[in-house]
Amino acid sequence: MAEDHVISANNDLQAVHDFYFSLLQQRLGHPLPVPLEVARPDAAATAEGLIRFQHWLDLLDLAVSPAAIRDVLKQSCPEETLCALLRYYMRKQSREDVDRDKADFAATSLFRQMESVDLPGESHDHWQRIYRQMQECEQRIVDVLGLPVSPSLPAEHQQLLGEFEFLHQEAADFRTFDQLIDSGIIKRVRDIKQSFSGSFYHPKVLAAVAVYNVTFGRKFDQLFKATTDQIKGFAERMQTEGASIMSRVEGDITVKHLADVQEHKVMSTEYGQAQEHFKQISTFKKAVDKKGGGRRPTPAPAPAESAVPARATQVPASMAGDESSSPSGVQSSHAFLTRNAQSGIEEGRLRSQIEAIRDFVRVSERSTPTVPLTRGVINLSPSEIEAFKADYSAEKSFRADYAEILCYLGGVVARITVESVEYKLKAKSEYLWKPHADALTCLFQFAETAFARAENLLEVAKQRGLTEKGNALRASVVRCRQTIQESAMLLKTAGSGMS
Repeated sequence: MAEDHVISANNDLQAVHDFYFSLLQQRLGHPLPVPLEVARPDAAATAEGLIRFQHWLDLLDLAVSPAAIRDVLKQSCPEETLCALLRYYMRKQSREDVDRDKADFAATSLFRQMESVDLPGESHDHWQRIYRQMQECEQRIVDVLGLPVSPSLPAEHQQLLGEFEFLHQEAADFRTFDQLIDSGIIKRVRDIKQSFSGSFYHPKVLAAVAVYNVTFGRKFDQLFKATTDQIKGFAERMQTEGASIMSRVEGDITVKHLADVQEHKVMSTEYGQAQEHFKQISTFKKAVDKKGGGRRPTPAPAPAESAVPARATQVPASMAGDESSSPSGVQSSHAFLTRNAQSGIEEGRLRSQIEAIRDFVRVSERSTPTVPLTRGVINLSPSEIEAFKADYSAEKSFRADYAEILCYLGGVVARITVESVEYKLKAKSEYLWKPHADALTCLFQFAETAFARAENLLEVAKQRGLTEKGNALRASVVRCRQTIQESAMLLKTAGSGMS
């Protein structure tokens, strides 16, 4: 078996070498000189020869940029070569950005091939379809690596992986290219990838990255093309109407700037330079919109009770008066359906958050009260830690209900903490704050329901003389209420600042 593994590794090296060699010759436009000790057919037949071959391959690897690999893999690549590339990067386990990007592109290309051939029909639920694709891709990577099963992933990175659900949801909501750029999602995703550190090469992480890249890439290309078409179309119309090529559109932006936009060139540039181009095109788009050349999406109708939505109203009715109802006391069907959809999304996020905390607490080497979140941290009480560790799912008992409500309250506090941080980061934007304000409003309502359940359990605990349990539950309720008050004040303060 060891000999077979060595032969397989050597075959991978040869496949990667041939891929790099062909790519560089194509880029250079002339034959590439090869050292004599590498050019011989039996060059890698000995241990010393294999070392020389690997050193030569290291040089080729250094010469091939991630952008070059991305461009080639976007076209076509034999499956055998693609798998060899992925195994090669996985064996290197390099934490350098360029090497991580190469592995990123190889995994993405592998999923792109899978998606067109292997994957079953789509689910009507967006996230369920994405999640199934991630599982399929993870299994494919496991098979490519020749592993019996996917290895375990550290708890903190397992939790970080949960951020991709929210990234997919956020990306699906973008309607314009400038909205996408202003959100900062590209940099945030890159930061998340870096945060995985050595776990980036884990099959589960690579699968999540690959599926996100393909899904987000389609959205990006769609919005980018629509924007560049709009910009160039506006420049053509201005010239047709008699404007000079050097006429100013806004500030220093001229018609020539708009007419000279080259989308294909921008898409093929290096990552850092591309970001500047994307921001520039976003600026062009805003300038065109101001001149009336934009095709703005039709805004959603405002609720009957307010023609101008105010952030200050995004708090629970119990804390802000009865502002959420219409003057007649009848809620519109549109608002009802919107709240139902939001509630369903938030229930799923809350369940995921509770499971993430449970996984962290159960695998933690010590009973730490601090639990890391995707944004911020929360501290758990000893009773809450024990509740997350316990498994009473098969019971119908007081202790099962008690553990469940403690976990639920902890999950609500965690979700409010995450959404509050996100809201503060986007509070000054035109629209990016709203999904987080809506999420907080929904979480406040969940908490009110939980408080009623907690009161019933507190009464039972009092009847049974369970003073310690009653005190612990009461402390969790108080903390949750305090968290809600702080978040509600955040929304009110931001709302008054906008008026």
